[in-house]
Amino acid sequence: MHGTARIRTLARGLFQSAQKAKTLRETRQGVVILCNLYRAAPQFRQILLTRRIPLEKKTAILMPVLTKVIGELEWQLLILLLEENAGHLLPEVIRRFQQLVEREADIVPVTVYSAEEIADEDMQRILTHIGKQIPQTLEPRRILDPDLIGGIKLRIANQVVDGSVATRLQKLKKQLLGP
Repeated sequence: MHGTARIRTLARGLFQSAQKAKTLRETRQGVVILCNLYRAAPQFRQILLTRRIPLEKKTAILMPVLTKVIGELEWQLLILLLEENAGHLLPEVIRRFQQLVEREADIVPVTVYSAEEIADEDMQRILTHIGKQIPQTLEPRRILDPDLIGGIKLRIANQVVDGSVATRLQKLKKQLLGP
């Protein structure tokens, strides 16, 4: 099966299994852990990608650690990818799964970028304001970005609202210098 088709099939299967088991939220958290591991831990990536280590040994290495932090569905996905020597597909399967969850479970990701940590009360006010305009469930995420200087930048699904000081300064510079 072609890579893209296999990615869709695996993501859809994971989504449907999580939906049936009523564990979408937990499965989503588990796949985020796997994706973060894949990106940040070269040893984990190497175990997934190498063909020199047999499946049984890979399982013996990964199981004691991973089964403590991910659920059964995520573990089964990982085993399936290892059996098919397709560990390289993991990030794309997870990305596709996340898209399915957001679309089908009516979740809108909201990322709040700020130069400094935002107080919980301020974050709640931002989400309440957005929630008045968007009926779906909001899934907030905070990211610190010192380049913003001040203010905030929001990413709501695929729309960006930039109220940062850095952007305002850039706009002012363009106005002063002209086209």
